[in-house]
Amino acid sequence: MPTSGRQLYDGGIYHITQRGNNKQKIFKEDEDYEKLLCLIREYKSEYDFDIYNYCLMPNHLHLLIKITKGTDLPRIMQGILQSFRFHYRKKYRYIGYLFQGRYKSKPVG
Repeated sequence: MPTSGRQLYDGGIYHITQRGNNKQKIFKEDEDYEKLLCLIREYKSEYDFDIYNYCLMPNHLHLLIKITKGTDLPRIMQGILQSFRFHYRKKYRYIGYLFQGRYKSKPVG
């Protein structure tokens, strides 16, 4: 079944979630949490968005962000998650899917 398109709005606030494949851990060490936060900071310097809140759990993550330009959301999330996936695969010599499906984004404001 094809996936539906995302609702993207300029100035929109989104609750983003992403889970590890088969609910596996995506953060095994403190360094992994730091790496994701570092990647978010890198993309924040490239794109205009605000982070209102975040929660990084061992097997999933939540972000509450406000996007200035709605069409930037997929670029931001693809960049962050893809870069983290490269880090994870290299560090743990991991093969296969790290994340379960595509990230979820729900507009909240």
